[in-house]
Amino acid sequence: MKKYFQITFQLLSIFLFCFYTDLAAQESEYFDDLIEKTQDGKVKIYLDGVFRISYKDCSKYYLIAEFDDRLFQFKDSLKVYYKNDDLFLTGSYQNGKLNGKFNSFYRNGEKKMEFEYALGNRTGIWESFSKRGKLIKKVIYKNNNEFLLEQRTELGEIIVENGNGKFIDSLYMSISGSQKSKLTGNVKSGLPDGEWNFYTANANYGKEYFENFTFKKGMSISPILGNELYYNYFNATFTGIIFLEHLKIIGPSRCNQKTDIGINDDFYEKIKKRFYKLKLNESITDNWFLLEIETGTNKKIIDVSIISKADNQSINLIKELIFSLKKAVTFPFKYKPGFDYFPIVIKNSEIFTPYDKEIELLSYKY
Repeated sequence: MKKYFQITFQLLSIFLFCFYTDLAAQESEYFDDLIEKTQDGKVKIYLDGVFRISYKDCSKYYLIAEFDDRLFQFKDSLKVYYKNDDLFLTGSYQNGKLNGKFNSFYRNGEKKMEFEYALGNRTGIWESFSKRGKLIKKVIYKNNNEFLLEQRTELGEIIVENGNGKFIDSLYMSISGSQKSKLTGNVKSGLPDGEWNFYTANANYGKEYFENFTFKKGMSISPILGNELYYNYFNATFTGIIFLEHLKIIGPSRCNQKTDIGINDDFYEKIKKRFYKLKLNESITDNWFLLEIETGTNKKIIDVSIISKADNQSINLIKELIFSLKKAVTFPFKYKPGFDYFPIVIKNSEIFTPYDKEIELLSYKY
């Protein structure tokens, strides 16, 4: 059975750089409308509804976690709160990965889910509860595969018992973005069986077929593009996406006119070319730089803020590099003046930006 959603923590450590207690330069510069440092040395990160880093005034949640100031990754305890300060989620990290028991809560304080990870992988029993505190779903994970044990409706009616019945639920899925999909399908011995259907906004957008515990085929349905068959993967799931697994901290989610469409890879290519042309690779080695670029009319760069553990000379060289480009380059949509936020990483005299896969090396090196 296919592992449904790969747990992604790439680039997870980059935003933590700005909270190191002994910053070599620009110690007073914090992007405190995105990330803050708490009095007890933890980090506070503002998040939108799908756990992307967000500006404070349009956030839905905020996360508070301890971090390792040597490895620059989460460690030990984790708490997520609704914007009104009610508790949403508790859990912990080990070696930068989700680990141990987790609990999430409704706004009324009742437990919503109880679940478990083992170093980033789903494991053990996952239970879901109604707003009245009644158990409505129990799933077990074994070797990254999920099996449905039982399910009830909100009113308590049993619809799956001992792994057999008909599954009905609304879940977040990778194929439906930030809105929930309704899933319906038969369950046999804890696994999908027969025909499964996927709906969003009451429209059927997909079907999948299972036989003898084996996925046979799937069909995506589009009134415009028509039907498309697939055979190598399936989307049927009993739990769906947990947004914490896909925490995204590069590029804040948009908030009115406070930020623009976002920088594209053309701009990063210009940064790289200028970096090597100016031979900065001979001056700066193995350093990270967290940048915030403020732009004005016609995308003219009017200010650059940098937080880094690098020395002042290196920081100033990167600032000069960015200012020398004069304009930021964004995606070809109607743009709004604002801020762009991204990391630059220099490793072994090479430069990496968010579009480079190699930048993932930082998640375990630093």
